[in-house]
Amino acid sequence: AVQTRLAVQGQLGTLTIGFTQSASYELLPRLIALHHARYPAVRFVFKELLIEEQLRLLESGSLDVGMVRPPVDLERLDTLTMMRDRFVLALPANDPLARSEIVPIQALHQRAYIAWSPIAKNYRILDRIFEDAGVRPRTFVSMSQPPAMLAMVRAGLGMAIVPAAMAAIGFSGVALRSLAT
Repeated sequence: AVQTRLAVQGQLGTLTIGFTQSASYELLPRLIALHHARYPAVRFVFKELLIEEQLRLLESGSLDVGMVRPPVDLERLDTLTMMRDRFVLALPANDPLARSEIVPIQALHQRAYIAWSPIAKNYRILDRIFEDAGVRPRTFVSMSQPPAMLAMVRAGLGMAIVPAAMAAIGFSGVALRSLAT
C-alpha cells in the first residue's frame, strides 16, 4: 500500500524521458539532479531521440516526458518551458567571419552549409529564416546531430547553425557566433 501511494504521488517508479542531444549537455543533468534530490526512489530511462520521434512517442504514451523545441501541438500535449535556447552560427575558427561577434544572415548567402536533416524540425525553421532573408547557402551535407555538424565545420567543410547549448561541449577549431536575422 505504501509503494502504491508513493507511485501515485510520483515519488516512486520509473520515468521514461526523451531528449535531444543538445539538452543532454546542461538542461537534462540539471533537471535530473534536482528531481533526484527530491524524489530519490524514482528511476529514469533516457532515450536520445529526434524531436519528431519524441512527439510520436509522447502521443502514443511510450514516453512520460519529452524535451523538445516548439512548435508543439498544445491541444494534444501539456507543455512547460524549461529553457530558452537560440541558434548560433558555427564557423571554422579561422574563417574571416569568426572575427565578428555577430554575423548578419546575409553573409551566409552562397556559402558552404552543413544543414539539418530534412526530417528535423530545425531544418524547416531555418529554411523559413533563410527564405525570409532572401539567403540561399549552398548545402554541402545534411545531418541530424549537432556534434557531427560541428565536426564537419571543424574540418572546414562549411558552416552550420546549431543550438547555443552546443557551446557547453567546447568544440576546438570551431567558433560559435550570434546570428543577426
